[in-house]
Amino acid sequence: MSFTIYLFQVLIFTVFCDIFHIKEVELMKKYLMLVCSLMLLTACSSNENSENVNSTSSLSTAESSIASTSMESSEQVSTSSKEATQNFPYAVNLDDFVQEENFNGDDTNKKPLYRLNFISNQKNVPTTIIVNLKDLNSFGKGIYFSSNEKDIFYPISINEIATKDISLIGYNGKERKIKVNTEVKIELLENQTDSLQIVGDSYYLFYNQEKTISIATRDFDKNPGSEDLDYNHMIEYIQQPDSQNTENSMESESEEALENDQYYNSIKEAWHKQKNYIDSIEDPKMKQSVQTPFSAANAEAGRLELDHPEDTDLIRESLEKVLDGE
Repeated sequence: MSFTIYLFQVLIFTVFCDIFHIKEVELMKKYLMLVCSLMLLTACSSNENSENVNSTSSLSTAESSIASTSMESSEQVSTSSKEATQNFPYAVNLDDFVQEENFNGDDTNKKPLYRLNFISNQKNVPTTIIVNLKDLNSFGKGIYFSSNEKDIFYPISINEIATKDISLIGYNGKERKIKVNTEVKIELLENQTDSLQIVGDSYYLFYNQEKTISIATRDFDKNPGSEDLDYNHMIEYIQQPDSQNTENSMESESEEALENDQYYNSIKEAWHKQKNYIDSIEDPKMKQSVQTPFSAANAEAGRLELDHPEDTDLIRESLEKVLDGE
């Protein structure tokens, strides 16, 4: 504002000199005009420098903001990954179930297995438990309780849960506390009988002191299925050592029996589903037009034969049992 006033005064002075022809001040007038021009150029240059400084400052601030945001995002991803690991620190990796075994002593005849055998030395409980991650039922997984008398099958679901503390009697007979993250939930197929009365039970997979897998179950002797599951008095089944798997002369027979049970359960389930569907139909004519349970069982057996041609005889044997009402 003061600079504008100064220019105005110079202009008036110049006009005054022109009007009165004051030649003595001609030199002074030129000098003043020169000074004004220099001052004007200086002011413009100052404004440009100020704008450049502001622009540079803004750019630097933006770059810093982007770098800060990128760093924060990276830290958040890293933190999220760490939290995911920390949420289930005692979880069992189900890939550890996968193993290859030779059949009939032929090294070229190897087959991947997705199950593990677990054993217990407790009395009056199932001697062996088999957990199969690729079972032929609608849940996709199954558990088999074996004893000298019979084998009992249940479908299962396996999930990761928040860390849980349980107490159990170990394989060595000593009581200890463990932390678990992998839950094995006992399920039930449609029209299946809950012979052990354990549907809804939660058992737990965990790594034992030998770095192999164990499963904690109810104590079937002191805490039978007719009672609520006591999570403070569970028992441990340990993973059956490989040496026992190979040296056991009954291994091939037990493998065949397990395969047979899977095929039977799958065919039986298909039979029951179709029967229940037919029973739900009220129109007599429509009932006659749909597939029969026997046809559904045969169709399932045919599908299994396509998927497992090496077990055709076992599948047909299982089909005959279902059709005979067993």
